[in-house]
Amino acid sequence: MGSTHNESDLDYLINCIRRNKGLVSFISLATLTFTAYSAFSTPRTWQGEFQIVLQNKKAENLPLGDSEIQTILGISSSQNNELTTQLQILKSPSVLMGIFDFVKERKGKRKNMRFRTWEKKLNINLTKNTSVLNLTYKDKDKSIIIPVLDRISKAYQDYSGRERLRKIDLGMEYFENQITDYKKQSRNSKDKAQEYATTNNISVLQEHLNQPSKINNEIRLLDNYLDKINKLEGTSDQYSYLIYLATKINIAQDILEQLAAIEKNLSDSRRFYKEDDKSITNLIQLRYQNTNLLKNKIKEFINAKKAALEVRIKTIERPKKVLIKYQQLLSTAQNDKATLNSLESKYIKLSLEKAKSEDPWELITTPTLFPNPIAPRRKRILFLGLVSSIIFGSLAALIREREKAIIFSSLQIKSLTKYPILSEFDVNNPRLLTESIALLSKGSLLNIKEKLALIAIDKIPNELINKIFNSLREVNPNLGIHIAEDLKDGINYNNIVLLTALNISTKNSLVEICSKISKINNKTLGIIVIKDLNSGEKGI
Repeated sequence: MGSTHNESDLDYLINCIRRNKGLVSFISLATLTFTAYSAFSTPRTWQGEFQIVLQNKKAENLPLGDSEIQTILGISSSQNNELTTQLQILKSPSVLMGIFDFVKERKGKRKNMRFRTWEKKLNINLTKNTSVLNLTYKDKDKSIIIPVLDRISKAYQDYSGRERLRKIDLGMEYFENQITDYKKQSRNSKDKAQEYATTNNISVLQEHLNQPSKINNEIRLLDNYLDKINKLEGTSDQYSYLIYLATKINIAQDILEQLAAIEKNLSDSRRFYKEDDKSITNLIQLRYQNTNLLKNKIKEFINAKKAALEVRIKTIERPKKVLIKYQQLLSTAQNDKATLNSLESKYIKLSLEKAKSEDPWELITTPTLFPNPIAPRRKRILFLGLVSSIIFGSLAALIREREKAIIFSSLQIKSLTKYPILSEFDVNNPRLLTESIALLSKGSLLNIKEKLALIAIDKIPNELINKIFNSLREVNPNLGIHIAEDLKDGINYNNIVLLTALNISTKNSLVEICSKISKINNKTLGIIVIKDLNSGEKGI
């Protein structure tokens, strides 16, 4: 059996490059030269950066503590929303236009440069879950990086104070308008309540609205005093209750003093005399008389006060509808006054907030220029250029060989025909050639009884064909071999072997002959491949 050729796609590519090394070298050198020129001729791009802390004015950081003021000042309860808004403002022309004008003047491109184009040189973002803003600026002019970053950081710090004052001024203007409106509204509601009270003879004071119920409570209390006095009539508890009641309502102080003196005399007399002694009985009788006098005095006082209260309640009683209407008017006036007081208080708080001096946003890193340029990355460009040069050179070699259609490897033969490769002959190495022929004779050609024809694909040199013919005859003298002049001559034989030479035979010729042979009944044994003819290709 002939030797088996195991050439892979990679082997074919390597050999293809070897065969076209002049073209590959030219294409690769041109590509590498172009990329190197591009890498070293492109102006370098430099970059600088700084970091600044955006102070988020949340409610707890302010002495205001009022949701209405927070809304007016644009203070969000959500830190993320507030910081996102601030970030978009800081990217806008309203903050950066002054720096853009500086760059145009510095570069002398006032007419050509646009803000949106220049803005792409900036990268502004927030560090995740923080209020730290990172800003980078890149430019081909190394000397302009630090001045631009300095101006941006200054603009951001100025903006932090300017924006705070602007919001406070807007808030104060809002409260001034509201205070003016509510002063008028409060005065009108108060005048309505006073006018209604005057018309219906009602005191403007809120406490007078509740006087009828208070007076009725006092009358009920006085009735309770009288009822208890009557219930205790003739009992020993009446005396002590009368003393307590007179002291509470503050009347008949002279009688109370007399009763106190009588009680002292009784206490002294009982230490020396018996209970039926005349001095003791006289004192008891005197106490009884004064007790009755005190009881009458208390009743007279209670009845007089009760009568006065009943007269008073009649003078202040009004129809229920009148009182309800007045209470509504009074409540409206009080609410308007409370609202006015609240607005004035908030206005004062804003005034105090405006008077406060506040530090600008803090720079946590000063504007810094990176020590090395960020572009072009010359090493990467050169590496990519080297890779590209190899790829383009290889593609050029493959395309060139495809256009030539010459067979350069056994792998191509396998892809073009169904017939097997019987053996590969290295005609430049006599020893290998002899070994390959011997193996072929004892393998594929061992049992061939009838004469076979060798048909050459394209113009293989006759001396080469004769050399192979003679070598086959030497190894196997009994083998009948005919060298066909062409396909027409070869098809007269029952056994056919195709002879191809790398670097000489073409794909089109091989395909055409194989197609014609497949239509006749002759037995095509396979293909012999002649290697290393006019090439530097080495065997695999």
